[in-house]
Amino acid sequence: RTWWRRASRAATSASHASPPWSTYDLEAFQKHYRLRPHQLARRAWQILSQVSYLRLVNGILKRGSMNERAVRLRIGLTTLGPSFVKLGQALATRPDLLPPEYCLELTKLQDRLPPFPEEEARQILKEELKQDPKDVFESFSHYPVGAASLGQVYKARLKGDATAVAVKVQRPRLQEQVALDAVVLSMLAKRYAGKYGIQSDAALLVDELVGRIFLELDYEREATNLDRFRKLYDTRDTYGTNPPPGGTVHVPKVFFQHSTRKIITMEWMDGIKLTDQEGIRRLGLDTQKLVETGVFCGIKQLLEDGFFHADAHPGNLMASPGGALIYLDFGNVAEVHKSDRDGLLKAFVAYVNNDPAALVLALQSLDFLSPSTTTGDWIAALSPVFEEKAGPKKMDFAGAVQHIANVARLADIPFRVPPRLAPVIRSLAALEGTASTVQSGFQVVSRSYPYVLRVLLKDRSPEMRRMLQSIVLNTDGTVRWNRVKRLTEAMENSKYGTEAWELSEYQETYMKALEDGIVFLLSSQGSQTRHALERDLLDAYRTSLREFVGGNLPTRGKMVASRLARTAEGSSLALRLLVNDPNFFARLVAKTTYQSDGLRILFGLILGLCRETGVKAMEETLLLASKQMHRWTAS
Repeated sequence: RTWWRRASRAATSASHASPPWSTYDLEAFQKHYRLRPHQLARRAWQILSQVSYLRLVNGILKRGSMNERAVRLRIGLTTLGPSFVKLGQALATRPDLLPPEYCLELTKLQDRLPPFPEEEARQILKEELKQDPKDVFESFSHYPVGAASLGQVYKARLKGDATAVAVKVQRPRLQEQVALDAVVLSMLAKRYAGKYGIQSDAALLVDELVGRIFLELDYEREATNLDRFRKLYDTRDTYGTNPPPGGTVHVPKVFFQHSTRKIITMEWMDGIKLTDQEGIRRLGLDTQKLVETGVFCGIKQLLEDGFFHADAHPGNLMASPGGALIYLDFGNVAEVHKSDRDGLLKAFVAYVNNDPAALVLALQSLDFLSPSTTTGDWIAALSPVFEEKAGPKKMDFAGAVQHIANVARLADIPFRVPPRLAPVIRSLAALEGTASTVQSGFQVVSRSYPYVLRVLLKDRSPEMRRMLQSIVLNTDGTVRWNRVKRLTEAMENSKYGTEAWELSEYQETYMKALEDGIVFLLSSQGSQTRHALERDLLDAYRTSLREFVGGNLPTRGKMVASRLARTAEGSSLALRLLVNDPNFFARLVAKTTYQSDGLRILFGLILGLCRETGVKAMEETLLLASKQMHRWTAS
């Protein structure tokens, strides 16, 4: 009796206490629902029974066609509520994890969910605006134009100037439902995570899945994110101050005076979904251009600015009739610190260049790997990842992270995604998934590599310059000509936006990088590279000269000459820069020859040429000239 009375008093006092879900606090949620075990049991039963049913019917029995199973999964996730709808939205952008029929069906979770009643929406509007909606809006649609997991959108016009706006109204009682899911999922994660080989803390898993949803429930925060994003990236004249390269991006304006924690009023944007291929063709829009704009803008957000849209799935992207890419829904926006951006840049470049040693160091700096991890073991374990990437399969950065995690699990090596970088991985997955969904076969990593190199070249900090040196130089100072070839090709392929933009932004970036390279060569740290470069250039000259006159040459000289010849294929950018800014090159030459080391390199090449080729240099030069004159005469 005493125990029962105490429990009753605790439950009664808890019922009168204010709900603890104004902010995300898993411990407070657990304490709240510990006194309500029947709610926990009922919700746990709902989740387990639905998941077990889907696993049995879809996974084991495989009942029905692929499309029917996809519909069954979508309905099941919708039944379980917003936490699982969010999971379905993420899976919709992962064609590497699910069949295309599933991905297509799950896209309906992005904006075609069952709406809640209009009466509730209008009541929320009245409570949040603290006045009748008719006093604010001249007209207001009776039915939502879109219903998503956390809210639904209406089209309206403001009173006075009749500005067309989109009004997003949050679904009622969401905080309580999401808080309950957080508690139940943490219990289930603790019980089943180890069973399925998940090497992460259960609370961190729940924080990532459910904690982000709680942030999205604050529409005032979303309005601030939207306004900041618009000021950075909107390419309309009066808006963005830091737009992405190439293409056009539109971001709706937010009306703060008509926005609260549960409603947000923003500029109405006319457009069509990126997944509406027929509509895009009907408007004569370039799908590849739209995808490239989204990819370059996404990479810029992640690696250059550190403020990024972490949920850029097709439901949050549209194409305007004029071909602009429209961003929507800014509840899931995150920031990444400069040190993490540098680490991501190193990992990206190492991955593209098939450099497992550099990738391991980058992953260690980002805390994916423990500092005590043996580098040699990891390099050996990662070899299959690069072998598979070099094959016919497309390069997929998010997929590579999953592959690395699988390798770690099989090798029993600790590997985890740091919580601070989980939104980055999710954003990359959404970016790649959206690109491949809209345009099959689009390779995000290889296509964005030139832009990533521009970010690397633009950053003149000592850390980034050391990274650039590690890309093009071996540890003994010799030049990696294959990397130089890739670098120059990427520079030449950096054709984004208008020609005027190219010749201003990119010209300055590459010229400064070239100037820093000359400074390094002339410094004491560059002495090894100077000697190696002199040797390679002399060998290449001897090779090319004697091949023309039929002489026999050492194999190494031919290899160096071949590398230099391939590098020259991508050197037209340097010629363009020379034509467009000869003064820069004049200054560069003057700066080089003014220093004693610069003159030493020049005279070293001349003396080395005479020493290596001896008296045959003049003879071979004359023979070469004679042979060329004969060709011209014959033609």
